[in-house]
Amino acid sequence: MRWPSCLGWRRVRRIAPLRRALKEPTVPHKLKNPPLQRDVLRLPVVQSDWCPLCESQIRNLIEKGEFPAPIPIGPRAVAWLRTDLEAWRDRMVVRRAEQLERRAARRAEKIAALTPRDEAQAATA
Repeated sequence: MRWPSCLGWRRVRRIAPLRRALKEPTVPHKLKNPPLQRDVLRLPVVQSDWCPLCESQIRNLIEKGEFPAPIPIGPRAVAWLRTDLEAWRDRMVVRRAEQLERRAARRAEKIAALTPRDEAQAATA
């Protein structure tokens, strides 16, 4: 039986291998070092999971030394190590706790410095 010319035999001949390839189960690509792959984070992941800042703000923090610098993973690609980001996050938590302690100490000093008349005004306010 001859293939009808209106269906385009050449087109069918090009598509058939693609259909076979799609039907065959695909084996996931095995990474040479899976833990390292999970420990290297690109910018979109850093922005969504670690710090909700835009790229320019992150670059400014890197220049100031307040954010970990990325490592090159290719000719035009950089990424951050998860350990560096975890250490940065821990430093930020400690820094915030210290700020809150200083603020509470200043507030306590102000309250202690108030005169009895000022305390009465503060209590009514």
